[in-house]
Amino acid sequence: LRELRAGHHVGVAVDGPRGPFGHVHPGALQLARRSERPIVPLTVHGRGCIHLGTWDRTLVPLPWGRLEVRAGEPLTVPPDADADELARLTAILTRALVGAGGAA
Repeated sequence: LRELRAGHHVGVAVDGPRGPFGHVHPGALQLARRSERPIVPLTVHGRGCIHLGTWDRTLVPLPWGRLEVRAGEPLTVPPDADADELARLTAILTRALVGAGGAA
């Protein structure tokens, strides 16, 4: 939160350190709500990569491999968002990440 308020960008794995894959935990939305900064969903697609069989679908690019990072539409979380609004925004973020077919 301090870094965002200082004008920096941060990256957050929305499904947390243990998953499950694609399950958006509330931390990212709460961070966006409190900082009044948008969430820009990023997905990663790869060719020439080793796909690990881990819960988070880790990609390890080989020397000739290519990774493509795609940015989705920014998602703004109003500072006064209630539980219903947060649930709606969580569903939108989930679709943006998992529906894009990449690693979130």
